[in-house]
Amino acid sequence: MNDENEIRFTPSAVGAGWNDVSEVVVRPDRLLVHTSSHVVTIGFVEIARWQRRSWLYRPLAKLGGPVWGAAFVAERDWCRDPVTSRYFRFYTDPPFKIFMPEESIGTPYHESLFVQIRHVISFGGFSTIDLG
Repeated sequence: MNDENEIRFTPSAVGAGWNDVSEVVVRPDRLLVHTSSHVVTIGFVEIARWQRRSWLYRPLAKLGGPVWGAAFVAERDWCRDPVTSRYFRFYTDPPFKIFMPEESIGTPYHESLFVQIRHVISFGGFSTIDLG
C-alpha cells in the first residue's frame, strides 16, 4: 500500500549487515524492515541527528512532542543511474542503506518512489541530507 502516510517496497539491494530484506515500509515516524524471520522497527526519533538544540528537542520528541530543530535521519543520493543505484543511508548502527527498485521508464522525478519516500519522512517532521 502506498499512500501519503506509508510507502511499501522491495529494495533492489540493501547495504552490508542487513540480510534477507523482503520489504521496507516507510512511515512518517519510523521504518519497518521485513526479513524472512522478523520485522525490525527503526524509530526516527532514536536515530535522528539534530542540527541544533538536540539536548532539548530529542527528549521532547521522545515524549510525543513535535519534531523541531532540523532532525536528519538519513543521507540520500539520487544523482545516479540506473535508478537502482539511488539510495538512502539511514543513521542506524550499522547504517541501513536501501537502494531503490526499478521504476517504469519515463517516471517523472517528482512522481518517483525516491521523492515519495522523502515526502513521507517529512510528514513526521524529519529530513534527509542530499549527497548528490
